[in-house]
Amino acid sequence: MIKKSPHYTSELDGPIREVHRALRGILPPTAMTAGDDEFLAHVVDDLDWLYSLANEAIIAERGPRMTWPGTITDEEDFPSLIVMTVDMDEGTLSDPAGADCLTRWSSDNVDWKDTAPAQAALAYKRETRWDTPPDQAGVWIIAASPYGLNGGTFRGNLVGFAVFHDRDDDGEYESLAHIWTAAAWRRRGIGGRLIRAARDLMPITSVEEPITSNGQALLGSVARDLLQTE
Repeated sequence: MIKKSPHYTSELDGPIREVHRALRGILPPTAMTAGDDEFLAHVVDDLDWLYSLANEAIIAERGPRMTWPGTITDEEDFPSLIVMTVDMDEGTLSDPAGADCLTRWSSDNVDWKDTAPAQAALAYKRETRWDTPPDQAGVWIIAASPYGLNGGTFRGNLVGFAVFHDRDDDGEYESLAHIWTAAAWRRRGIGGRLIRAARDLMPITSVEEPITSNGQALLGSVARDLLQTE
């Protein structure tokens, strides 16, 4: 009789188990789940956790979803990548994104952890195993790849970022603290584009340690002088 209980069976049994299997398929091989596949109640309990883990894996691979204001004059000119500069210290944002984008990231109604930069920073932290992710400080150079435009708003992914700080408080941002590109977007020149965009704006002279092997390789190809030590 107990097998007829909704704990074990449901009219949605097939779709629920299909979603459960699909979410597990997105997770990296090292991820573990505690659910009992035979007990439907455990499968259902597992869904929220699996979705959270799967979303983290998707963000690490593709970059978090984001929206920002913008327009194009011709569909043939639809951009593949947009680089924007966000001064988290001063609360300003460069063109082409417009101030509305920064407002959504820093509004009292929006938790920092729920924003695209914070989600990307957390993916970076998990990959590098730093103690803490970059926070809402410094100047961020952000690479975003749009996939749609609706009513003056781009929809896309934050696919890379670099964070710079003014460590000596002289008003100049000289120090590269963090740089990250989503896994699916690597080896496309995005990291180099972020550094070149930063050097067009700021007198970057140093890189904060520790530096990952990927960071060493990137700087060695696009900014070798930053790796030189006295």
